[in-house]
Amino acid sequence: MNITNLQQAEEILASYRPDVKEFLGKDMTLDRMRPLMEVLGNPQDKLRIIHIAGTSGKTSTSQYLAHMLRLTGSKVGLAASPHIDSITERVQIDDLPITEREFCDKLAIFLDCIKDVQSRPSYYELLVAFAYDYFAEQSVDFAVVETGLGGLHDGTNIAQREDKLCIITDIGYDHTKVLGETLPEISAQKAGIIHPGNHVVMFRQGQEVMETFRAHCDDVGATIQEVGPDLVDDFAFDSQMPLYQRRNWTLAWSAYQRLANVHDLPVIEGDLIGQSRQLIIPGRMEILQRQDQTLILDGAHNAQKMSAFVTSFQALYPGKQPVVLLSVRDRKDFTSLIEQLIPLARKLILTSFYISQDIEHQNARLDEIAQHCLDRGFQSVVIEPNQHQAFGELMAADGDIKIITGSFYLIQQIKQRELS
Repeated sequence: MNITNLQQAEEILASYRPDVKEFLGKDMTLDRMRPLMEVLGNPQDKLRIIHIAGTSGKTSTSQYLAHMLRLTGSKVGLAASPHIDSITERVQIDDLPITEREFCDKLAIFLDCIKDVQSRPSYYELLVAFAYDYFAEQSVDFAVVETGLGGLHDGTNIAQREDKLCIITDIGYDHTKVLGETLPEISAQKAGIIHPGNHVVMFRQGQEVMETFRAHCDDVGATIQEVGPDLVDDFAFDSQMPLYQRRNWTLAWSAYQRLANVHDLPVIEGDLIGQSRQLIIPGRMEILQRQDQTLILDGAHNAQKMSAFVTSFQALYPGKQPVVLLSVRDRKDFTSLIEQLIPLARKLILTSFYISQDIEHQNARLDEIAQHCLDRGFQSVVIEPNQHQAFGELMAADGDIKIITGSFYLIQQIKQRELS
């Protein structure tokens, strides 16, 4: 097989895209991953893996930790999803996505290797396997891997070595139709990445969450390191660093300390501390300057993420009430997200998106979001389904600070169509 460019690569990958109901069904398993990885020689078993699950903060924590490991001399693979600027973001080495040419060439070889696998993998599973295979080929010192959905049945959970380090970020309500309606049910799914002999690093959270993780670790013979939330206050952060990113950085730093002790890595101190915080993470309170205006892009797509974003915004821009361009994915409970956003926004511009990555994603009904805002007494809401027109209205509105939020998929399209 020959793949000449990313467009062709994405067209081929699209043929592996599953039906939404299949992808989000309760019967998700690792049954397709096992034969796929066996054909590849189980590359995940050749890697030192840091496996990250949680509701909020996975990508930021993953990138901060990968950055710390690189700064101290390790060769580091990073597997993340979804992607924002390019599909190559899903497979990174030393803080950089692999090149388009490398992605296409390696994907062609990879697809030839797995062509006889009987259980056809999904788009997501295929890219997870591709990342593991590529990292093993590149002989990375560490592979930092975030889950896509849940943990127990997520494709990344084919990695089950005893020396795996697990990081659990903040647990909250999201994907409840798949993961469960309660925090113990959701926590049990996330805890599924923890296997015998693993060590777990996580912030101490609510009682229901901690009881679930402690019990799971006892059951499988894993150890758990509970980081006190007040550890964040022990560090002198730059005032411009968002509050929620300070928390994510602190969790990554705690995990690094564990890796340093086990693998005799250098201590992060002095200038390295500052360098480890300078990472710009796309779509996470990403600040851009356009037409003498400040655009803030944040993919907050559930109530927990939106609450963290609003708190961080208010700390950085006290007293500001910006105009907000918003779109929320269908199958999301947008009501709790809106509750967090309304006190911040001066005006909401609701728009649409449609995009295909692992599955097809589209926005929730704009009229339903608008009606909810009106029911809550928030009158300054406009529906503009045309994304280009909506962005133009945002930029033309009064005020020098504007926000685009509600979905990483909205941000991806805005960056590609309006900000490239």
